[in-house]
Amino acid sequence: MRETIYLLEDDKDIGFIIQYFLTEEGFNVELFSTVSDCRIAMKKTLPDLCLFDIMLPDGDGIVVCNQLKANPKTHDVPVMLMSAHARENIVTQNARADIFIEKPFDLNVLLNGVRQLLPQAS
Repeated sequence: MRETIYLLEDDKDIGFIIQYFLTEEGFNVELFSTVSDCRIAMKKTLPDLCLFDIMLPDGDGIVVCNQLKANPKTHDVPVMLMSAHARENIVTQNARADIFIEKPFDLNVLLNGVRQLLPQAS
């Protein structure tokens, strides 16, 4: 069974590239461009991993991450945060994410992070 990744990214080009790449690597990737759409999906089905951009049109990936980690129903879902604007030291101080990657990033760095958080996918 393919692991499901919820990708929250408002840049359509970046979202498409990541979704395509991870799908080709064998994952089921659901792409959301808004926090509200992602939250609606989370109420129906929990993913195996969340990959969130930080700066979003209707919210903040750090806030969404911390809300997931504070909720007993979702606190075990691994979260990767990514951003071109935030720096790792700021993110790690404020977020409860499992991994942070800085944009732009090599797709293999992204894949290594996914495989680190989903070891059964390796």
